[in-house]
Amino acid sequence: MIVKIWPIKGDVGAGQCLLYIEDDKKVTKIETDEKGRVEKRTVINTVEELDENPDKFFIENEENIGRVFDYMANEDKTNGIYVSGYRCDPKRAMDDFRSTWDAYALDNSMVQEPAKDETMAFHLVQSFPEDLDISDEEVHQCGLELLQKMKDYQGVVCSHVHPVVDEEGEVHGRCKHNHILINAFKDLDGIDNEMPGKRKYHDCKETYELLQFWNDEIAIDHGLPIIINPDLEKVYSWSEDAKIKQGQSWKERVRWDIEAARRGTSTWDEFVAYMKEEGYQIRDGGKHLTYTTPKGDKIRAERLGRTFIKENLELYWALRNRTEYDVARAQKDNGAPPLARVGLTENGPLTVDIPLGAHDKEGERRYYTLPLVKADRSRQVLNTYFFGNELYDIKNADGKVVLTTTGAEIVDYLEMLQRDEPMRFVEEEKEEQARREAAAKEAENEEKEAYESHSRSKRYYTSSFRNSRTGRYYQSDLYDENGRRRSALDLLFILAIVIIKNESGLWDPKNIPPGKENEAVFGPPDWKTENMLASLPYATEEGLNNPVDVDNRVNEVGASYSRARADLKRSSAALEHMKPLADAVADWRETKDLMEKILALPEGPEKEKLLTQYEGELANYKKAKAAMYAGKLNTNAEIADFLVRYEEISSKIPEKEERVEKAKEEYRKLKKLQYNILLAQNEQYVYGPAYVPDRAANRGDLGRQVDEKEFNSDR
Repeated sequence: MIVKIWPIKGDVGAGQCLLYIEDDKKVTKIETDEKGRVEKRTVINTVEELDENPDKFFIENEENIGRVFDYMANEDKTNGIYVSGYRCDPKRAMDDFRSTWDAYALDNSMVQEPAKDETMAFHLVQSFPEDLDISDEEVHQCGLELLQKMKDYQGVVCSHVHPVVDEEGEVHGRCKHNHILINAFKDLDGIDNEMPGKRKYHDCKETYELLQFWNDEIAIDHGLPIIINPDLEKVYSWSEDAKIKQGQSWKERVRWDIEAARRGTSTWDEFVAYMKEEGYQIRDGGKHLTYTTPKGDKIRAERLGRTFIKENLELYWALRNRTEYDVARAQKDNGAPPLARVGLTENGPLTVDIPLGAHDKEGERRYYTLPLVKADRSRQVLNTYFFGNELYDIKNADGKVVLTTTGAEIVDYLEMLQRDEPMRFVEEEKEEQARREAAAKEAENEEKEAYESHSRSKRYYTSSFRNSRTGRYYQSDLYDENGRRRSALDLLFILAIVIIKNESGLWDPKNIPPGKENEAVFGPPDWKTENMLASLPYATEEGLNNPVDVDNRVNEVGASYSRARADLKRSSAALEHMKPLADAVADWRETKDLMEKILALPEGPEKEKLLTQYEGELANYKKAKAAMYAGKLNTNAEIADFLVRYEEISSKIPEKEERVEKAKEEYRKLKKLQYNILLAQNEQYVYGPAYVPDRAANRGDLGRQVDEKEFNSDR
């Protein structure tokens, strides 16, 4: 869906905003046969004739806005039923509009008649793709919802849903768009509104972006495609677009070949080799990437689209490789991709924020929060909501980020929901949960029996670890010397240390497999003990009591670290982009006073002498002025505003760098702790390189991670 707006000034000139007008003084009347094929085209030149032709007309009279209504509400285009008013009666909309104008004039002590150039109304067009599967009723509903979002403004929406006929009279689908005429003045009984201005509509960038945002909201609500930042990938001229449609564009052929190479490779070197095999040459100049086709045609990557520049190609491979790894790992563990796994384990629906508007827009962004639930949306529509390689934060019902994943995986997950495939994972999850509960119950009974028989009061142990010589359970005190109950992590690490010390006889360097000498699993006992002891204080300081707490904190800090890096990258890029212009301003300020005095002198020997004397300064001054002109810094206000923005971004860089380093260090410590937890449960690690399962009597649930409930129960 696309929305555009034009102002209607006074009672004259509204014809400039109407669609289908072919000439300032002429309109073509189209006559068709009973089958809808064009038979005759006639040029209309007079207003009188226009009254007989509701399809197309030129307006140059005092009833201008009224004729806009007449055109919009044409029954041939609306089928006589798709006309609705908001805060006014569509049948007497002109009278209602005029009442509001008169009230505004009286309220502002103005004359009743508006000035010729006064903007009295606005004409909006909300259009839909011709091939979009949408009913006439829904087209009209979308237009009405957009009108209603404007709240304070009277308006009429008319849906044009007539057949599309070509020059040969053949019908090609149906025209689908809404004409919306709104009063430029707010109703006196208006309500709160997001739009700026007390009484009158402000036609500015802010209100246009607001209309676009509302339009996108409506589209997503109805499961329709949207256009996010339509100019981001706009690399086609009108003529190029025509060639593409005719299948005659060599540039489009290049895009297809690059896309095939991108999907078929995983690194830059592989990509270059692939393209060379196809007859292409690639010149990487650092700043620009140039492709030369087998026929010798050359084109820069950015002219083909941002997707095809080197930076984004490498980003695509990095994200794809990471995603493929995560998916493969998750499927190996439980048969479900990461997002599906999270969706099955969370209580309540997951959501994701879709950023609307330009991706490179600075300042506050608008978002649409989309629930990740089963909905009738095609992949084609979903691909307009999410960019395949862009990262999105997945949130639970509490608004907490539980996963950061790619747009491609989100689209796959929503399609999977439509096919009811997650139900298979749900059943498998239930079966697996039942198995885990049965195993946990069995282990609990075993340990309870052992506890009762051996009277192990205030002792912790697990059936997974027994003395390799005696077959008895390894155990540790549940309470420390101060009577404080130890946490699950304390018990896990202490038990690992006890085993490492007592099973040192199994540690023999000769039993380390070749090439595994530097792995932590085969480290010497003293090093392992020190490593475990080093993890305990950090876990205590951070209030991490069990492995689940650690896993959750790793995910949370990892996401925070990623966001901090992205924020720093954006600010650094913006600063780098602005620096040449900032340097130019500095050079201009340094030479401004002197150069302006010299240039203000009358022509003559003295001026020529000074210009020669200060030739270098003059060159810097002119160069700085040219750069400032190119950067649209022509007034003192523009210069001051630019310097304020530059200083603001510069001042925040150290803070953002510190934030990144802090998050990085915290993430490193947490990952080390997480790794040590896994090591503490690794039998090869705690028993030594000579360990074999048969050496430990009656081995139980190998490497089992005891849950928090089990840790917190007295034995």
